[in-house]
Amino acid sequence: MMQQCSISKKLPLIDKVIIWLLILSPILQIYGIGPFNLCEFLTWGAIGIGMLKHSLNFKMPTLLLCYFIYLLSATFLSCFLNLSELIGRSFGVVHSLLVFALFFSIKDIGYLYKVYKYFSLIAIALFFAQEISYATTGVRISGLIPFLPLNSTFSDFENTYSFHDFLRLVKRSSSFFSEPAHFAQFLLPFLPLSLYFERGRKKIIYPSLAVISLSILQSGNGIIGLCVLLTIYIYYYFRYFSVGYKIVLAITGAVFLEFGVRSFVSSEIGQQYLGRSSELLSTTGDAEDASGFVRIYLGYYVYNEYSAFEKIIGINNFTEIQSKVSQSPYGYLLNGVLYFNTIQNYLIKAGLIGLLFFLLLLREIYRGNNICGKSIIVTFFVLSFILSQYLTPVMILYLLFALRIKSINNKDNKIT
Repeated sequence: MMQQCSISKKLPLIDKVIIWLLILSPILQIYGIGPFNLCEFLTWGAIGIGMLKHSLNFKMPTLLLCYFIYLLSATFLSCFLNLSELIGRSFGVVHSLLVFALFFSIKDIGYLYKVYKYFSLIAIALFFAQEISYATTGVRISGLIPFLPLNSTFSDFENTYSFHDFLRLVKRSSSFFSEPAHFAQFLLPFLPLSLYFERGRKKIIYPSLAVISLSILQSGNGIIGLCVLLTIYIYYYFRYFSVGYKIVLAITGAVFLEFGVRSFVSSEIGQQYLGRSSELLSTTGDAEDASGFVRIYLGYYVYNEYSAFEKIIGINNFTEIQSKVSQSPYGYLLNGVLYFNTIQNYLIKAGLIGLLFFLLLLREIYRGNNICGKSIIVTFFVLSFILSQYLTPVMILYLLFALRIKSINNKDNKIT
């Protein structure tokens, strides 16, 4: 298994800027002017430069490119009677295609991992500082960049206190990110990537930092993703032990799990996780009280309101989707905000055909990959059932890392 990655010494400045933009996109979305966030502004600037330099890479996976072509066709079918929706949704599809073309132009995985690693370590350090600060003073260190204005989504957060105050006083730290779930989504690939690329003590220290951070982050997404990754790696390495070692490890693991679960459940963090689990089936109150139900189940109730034809091709028409939401039994929980997890986004906007493109894409990247690439894809697939990563920079980060690692793995196999 190849564990080293070369970093191009002559990487053009624009290529470095694009890599930094991809890594920083999840936090740049917090900032902006009015409804326009800084991430979109900088991304459009990079797309413009990429077009001028003819450096946009439309040689992304064929299935991914076919999906955008299909989504554009489905948009025309579902919006042909509504010109404003047709223009808006078609522009959205083209914008997403250009964003994917921009970031899939990244070829230097060495520099990509280097930037991702450094920012992950800085984010982890800030997270620990926030936890220590809150434990000792009751106030968290803010992760917001002071000289950047918040976009209207966050600047209008509350009438009684600012988003800055909210992050300082809330019970869970989130480092530079707007909420712990976003930090968890960003950090999860760091565990398999550091196991793959690092050597010596760093191969132990970096994954350990990721595991500890995800364990105390109090994010359901982080815990689920961590469990998926640990299960994959334990199974992967377990196969190479002798029968005697397997028996000893199984007994030790069972005992550790028994005491570990008991200690966790009785701890303060464990009680908080158990308290949040009640959200999974709650359909009363507002969207916040039933956030687990909204993220995991509600989209299927909306999709169930579709006709047979609509279920096959989808509806990329927000007016029509809102109508389906109002018809569904729990649509009131969305309160006008179209939030669906990744799987539901494919079903609702692109139907079964769109979902098939997505599943085939994941299968294509998974097959022939190594343990690092496979674990990233499996984790992304599992998280797709509980959170929304649909056509986001975080989705690109997962797919791009897994795809480039597959390329390295295939080159290694050819050499050997």
